[in-house]
Amino acid sequence: MRIRSGRRGAHVLAALAALFVLGPAAIVHAENDPASLEERHLPTAVNAPGTWSGDEDVRWPVAAIGVATRTEPVGLVEKRESLALFAVSALDGHAAWLRTPGFSLDSWGFGGFAVSPDGRWIGWVRPHRPKGPSYPGRVAGWSIVETTTGAIRELDVPGVPWVKGTMTELAFSGDSRYLLTSYETPGTRKASQLGSHQLVAWDTEDGKPTVIEEPGPSWLPNLGSAPTGVTWARGRNVFRVDPASGDMTTVTLPQDVIAASWGPDDTSFAHIGRTAGKPKSRWRLYAGRTFAEARGRAVDLPSGVGVDQLLGWRDPGHVVLGHFRTSVHVVDVVTGAVEKIDLKGDGQQVNAPYLASDLWEQPLVVPEEPEEVADPRRPWWWLSGTLLVLLAGVLLSRRWRRTTDQPAELTRPPGEPARPGQQTQVGPGDGASTADSRPWRPLATAATGILLALLDFQVGGSHDLIPDPLGWVIAALALGSLAEAHPGFRLAGVAAWVAAVPSVPEWFGVESTLIDVSVGLALLVVQVAICTALMSVSPSRRPSASTIRWLAVGLNIAQVLAIAGASAEPSAAVLAFAVGLASLGVLAWFLVLLYGASKDVPRTGAPRQLAVRR
Repeated sequence: MRIRSGRRGAHVLAALAALFVLGPAAIVHAENDPASLEERHLPTAVNAPGTWSGDEDVRWPVAAIGVATRTEPVGLVEKRESLALFAVSALDGHAAWLRTPGFSLDSWGFGGFAVSPDGRWIGWVRPHRPKGPSYPGRVAGWSIVETTTGAIRELDVPGVPWVKGTMTELAFSGDSRYLLTSYETPGTRKASQLGSHQLVAWDTEDGKPTVIEEPGPSWLPNLGSAPTGVTWARGRNVFRVDPASGDMTTVTLPQDVIAASWGPDDTSFAHIGRTAGKPKSRWRLYAGRTFAEARGRAVDLPSGVGVDQLLGWRDPGHVVLGHFRTSVHVVDVVTGAVEKIDLKGDGQQVNAPYLASDLWEQPLVVPEEPEEVADPRRPWWWLSGTLLVLLAGVLLSRRWRRTTDQPAELTRPPGEPARPGQQTQVGPGDGASTADSRPWRPLATAATGILLALLDFQVGGSHDLIPDPLGWVIAALALGSLAEAHPGFRLAGVAAWVAAVPSVPEWFGVESTLIDVSVGLALLVVQVAICTALMSVSPSRRPSASTIRWLAVGLNIAQVLAIAGASAEPSAAVLAFAVGLASLGVLAWFLVLLYGASKDVPRTGAPRQLAVRR
């Protein structure tokens, strides 16, 4: 291609060079660029991460934060379960665990963290942890993280190593500009005296604190919200201040106020209050399109709608009330009509999520499906377990051959010299070994292997001391040695090898329906195949073997049907339990049959060919 203009060509080359050099940085900047408020949404369901999830990469505006159970691996087989914070994306509803350096749910509780109304900031308390004894309520400082970049800023009170936190819950101002804290400094007054706290707003942009209410003869503030500035209530008064300029306005209501909020148009108003001077009167919602309208207008709410919290505004005419566990109510401030929204999602959550209140103004969106996450050690368990089964099989098979192969001197008549390649037939009365006169002795070994696989041998609640796969390998080798006697023994040996595979993760503590079904089906095949073989090779055991075979099949089918019925009708669980006990009884009978049959001597005295070794 020919470039017409040299200047234009220079511009093109410069642009390409800039894209080549600055391209990665530009891409990173685009990824970290926070989405506009119109692109952020609350999800229709707040899902927690999978309990085994290791995702901690929060680089997006946040719609909600909550507390759920998290599981982490400890060593090879142990695990640790604890409560942990998680965040939910305001873009797609994806959830990830939240890293909050210095914060601990155990030391501070559920009031020590907050999300800003626009979802851009998350704040938390950093409890004071001295080298000596720790005292409750002492705060070393606070931290905030910008959710779209992951940048963390620590907020510390100048000149003191710790302060006493007094506000029950951390919060952001309604415009997301300030983190609001209330605390006592060691030099103000004794911690036991009232009015020694001060209300302080920390600027999220530069981390500077502004005292918006000095210590005085007043109790803790009841924080509220407004499109700009900081709002709080005390008694009948509602205060609103601009921390940057210090300008303050105060309005007085006829009721004692526990929470107050101006709508997104800065005109609508709602507050939760009760009759002044009557502490036993109930809290009610007062709301209207203007402050004057809301002063004495109580909204009649249906039974069951709580008024303990103002969560935000859908629009100037609808305020959001919350919220027990996951249910919230959207109330029309004019008509009093109520819409219930349930945000319940997946995961073992222990509290109602903290929501970015500005996002109520946008439509709710359906979140991504939670990702199924399993124990990350499972692949290693399968690999190590498979190697263990193979190694056990090799070692035990060699040991089995050494114990079953008889010396040549015992397999030929006395006085006759051994010849290379000679095959000698030995009958029951020809001086053969006990193994020759009792050819079914491996059945006892198989029964022992099955017992080792099905029983747990624990000391003090520790892990099963004998690996379940080892029991199945022993049973498989024993049954394999009888493969020439009847095809049923060969099939039972193969089934035992199959059972050894899923028993590996089961021995490591993995619980799965697939594992239970696989092991149970393999055990059923072992029972049916061995009983079928015994009915052919041991006529004296035919009645017991036939009965056990059909009972095993019938009870397994009945147990599957009973379990399916119990899922639909809980009362059927009793029947499933009874069938399970019957199956255990048949299994015990089966093992007794194997031990008994192992001692049988064939009445025909059928000779057994043994190779003569050189």
